[in-house]
Formats: sequence, structure tokens, C-alpha cells
Amino acid sequence: MKSKNLSLGVMITIPCILWAVMFGHTRSDIEKDKERCANKLIGAATCLPYVSGEANVPPKDCCTGFNQITVSNPECICLLVKDKDDPTLGLKINTTRALGLPTRCHAPVNLTISDCPALLHLPPNSADAKVFQDLANIGNSTTNTTAAPATATTQQQSNLSPSLNTPQSMAVQHATALLSLILLLLLLLHASAHLSLSTSDDVHDLLPAYNLPKGLLPADIKSYTLSNSDNSFTIELSSNPCYVKFDGQLVYYDKIIKGKLGNGTVTGVSGIQAKKLFVWVSVTGIDVDEENDMIEFHVGALSQKLPAKDFQDIHSCKAKGLRDSFSLLEELI
Repeated sequence: MKSKNLSLGVMITIPCILWAVMFGHTRSDIEKDKERCANKLIGAATCLPYVSGEANVPPKDCCTGFNQITVSNPECICLLVKDKDDPTLGLKINTTRALGLPTRCHAPVNLTISDCPALLHLPPNSADAKVFQDLANIGNSTTNTTAAPATATTQQQSNLSPSLNTPQSMAVQHATALLSLILLLLLLLHASAHLSLSTSDDVHDLLPAYNLPKGLLPADIKSYTLSNSDNSFTIELSSNPCYVKFDGQLVYYDKIIKGKLGNGTVTGVSGIQAKKLFVWVSVTGIDVDEENDMIEFHVGALSQKLPAKDFQDIHSCKAKGLRDSFSLLEELI
């Protein structure tokens, strides 16, 4: 499905605290950083399968994008650190893999946690700046507890230049690596919510982020919008209403389809109907049954399950179909 604009993420409610708590020129700077970083981090989207545990090694494109960000746009790694514990993220990250990503990608990490307030133009005594200061103190405390005794000269150099790529700051480096991956996931979702996508972007590729198969929607999509406030969407087909047959079940897609995305679920559905005997009934919700590898379609209080494998591929939508019971009766007569 192609889209020219979005209002989305995931898949998932995205926190807007980052810019809501800012004001004056600080708000403006954060907004600019947010928009710029969203564009940059989309290029590192291929890291997601690795840090989520689905892939055994990070793809080459992942490392390329990740390394570019750590060198050229370190402020992007700082941007959402203060929201790292937000419970609405709703995504599972393999912590070990996230921590090891800079090593696997040979990333030239040139950032310290204490640099973040300046990079984000935060007032030194602000609550947001204190988040980074506290994190830096935790990292230094951990390092001092576990590291071998250092010479006075080495200790002085470490205090003067606490670079993340020095052995005494590995705890800080690991924390930054993990936070950068959390940032990546947040901004990928946020970018989907606020950026206008080109006509080459396909909404079918968005569905797996919500643990939904691509084939739930037909191929003939003209445009869609997805709200970042409640994940509600509106889809417009590129053709007239049409039909797709799944495992013997004929499904009707209206010109306009609406609903609300969740993790493995679609609620408040309108514009999709299924034929039951001699009548067409409206589908009101869709759930993924991972345990049984099925897709469950809700029709009011009733439901029907179809094999999930039938929805892995994107199907063409046919204009021909029996629209209502009258058409079927006429054909039988």
C-alpha cells in the first residue's frame, strides 16, 4: 500500500513528552533534532530483526546506518534517552544483542553521556539535563567499582576525557549502545507518525511492526493515514470495491477501510465484509492467534479462524464477486 501522507507507531502509542516539556528556543531546537534524526534513523531500520532476536547477525545495511549515526549525528543517540523507560514502547529488545551492536558493527562511538545536554541545547540545571548527568554518574560509579586500579596519570586522563571508547568507560558505552537502540525503535515509530512518505513506501511493510501479516490488506491500495494519537487508520483503495478469496472464504473490501492497529490486533474495523451463506456480514475486528498459527476474524459476537499462511502473501483484489444475498439468489435461480 502506498502513502503520501501520514498523521501514525508500530503497531502502538508513541510518547510525545520530548517536545511537550520544552519551551521557547529549546522546543524549536528539539523539534529540529527530532525531524532530522527521524530521517537519519529510518536508514538503520534493518537493525530491528537483529536486536529483536529474529536474525543471528546484524545485516550490513544495519551497521552502515548505525555507524553513520554515531559519527555524524550523535545528538540522535541522546534525543530520547530520557524516555527510555516509557512503558508504552511495547517492543521487546534482546539486551545482550543491543549492547553488543557497536562491537559487532565496529562502531566508532564518539559520544559521552555527559555531552548530551549540550548537544540537545538543554539548560545545564534543567530536569532533562539531570537525566543525563545521573546516567553518567551511574556509569562512572560502576566503572570505579569494577575496574582495576589505575595510575594517577591514567585516572587524570580518564576524568578529563571520559570517552566512551576507553576501557574505563565501558559501562557508559554499553548504556549508550542500549539507549541508542531504544532511541532507534522510538524514532522509527515516531517517523512513521509524522513524516510524509514518498509514493514508494508501502503500508503492507508497516503491518509486521504490529505483528500482523502483510496479506491482511489487498494489493490495490492508493493511500492511507495512520494517527499517532490512537493508531487509527484510514485506507483508500486504488480501484472500486473488490474481493479476495482466502482458504475458501470470500472477503469484500470497500473503497474506504478504517480501523485501529494494536499489537497483533485490529479493532473498530469498517469496510471489510465476509460472505456467510447467503448474506454478507461486517468484520469488526481481527486478531492474530500465534499459538495456533491462525487469523481470527470477528463478526460481532461471532468469529471465524483462517490459516495464517494464507495471509503471508499480498493478494490482488478482484472486481468480480457476489456482493449480496440478492446476487447469489439470482445466480442460483
